[in-house]
Amino acid sequence: MKTTKKDRAAFHVGAVQIIKRHGGILLDGEVDRYELTTPLGLLTLFVESDYDCGVGTVFARFDNPQQARTRINCNAFSGKWNHHFFPPTTVANALYDFGFELYRVTGNHEPELDD
Repeated sequence: MKTTKKDRAAFHVGAVQIIKRHGGILLDGEVDRYELTTPLGLLTLFVESDYDCGVGTVFARFDNPQQARTRINCNAFSGKWNHHFFPPTTVANALYDFGFELYRVTGNHEPELDD
């Protein structure tokens, strides 16, 4: 099944809603770049849905990788914790998975399938 522009737009809107629901704050002067304070340290997130392969990607990076690695598997040096959603992943599944991963980090919200 080919991913459409409508799918990518739906992913983009949904991912931003999930980030905001977990406490993400839009950075001043930025478009779709958020900061989220978590028990594992500061997390910066950027939602990208312009690629023509899959529904989208959330690029994420922890400021303190060593602290974050006590609970999740991010890059030990850069703190990168990216989430790529390629076919055959649907928008609903991508948003559910992303919401679950943020829940693992923040504990702020139980993900719902219709997120």
